Amino acid sequence: MDLPDGLGPGFSARRKNAQGRSIAFVYGWTPDHEKLLSVNIMEGAPGRDSVADAVEFFRQLKPLLLDSPSPDGPG
Repeated sequence: MDLPDGLGPGFSARRKNAQGRSIAFVYGWTPDHEKLLSVNIMEGAPGRDSVADAVEFFRQLKPLLLDSPSPDGPG
């Protein structure tokens, strides 16, 4: 699934690892493809939507990690 509006380019999904455990993940990046932020949640708590939790973590981390100027670039 694409990330919700306002979070920029990226997607979220769920997959199984080699041990058969469910992993929810989000990949999001800057429009210039200079930075990538990934969030992975392995086997979330019962009754919780781990993909929604991963998207929420991404939403909170994005301003700190993706929107801040690059230390070796302009800004």
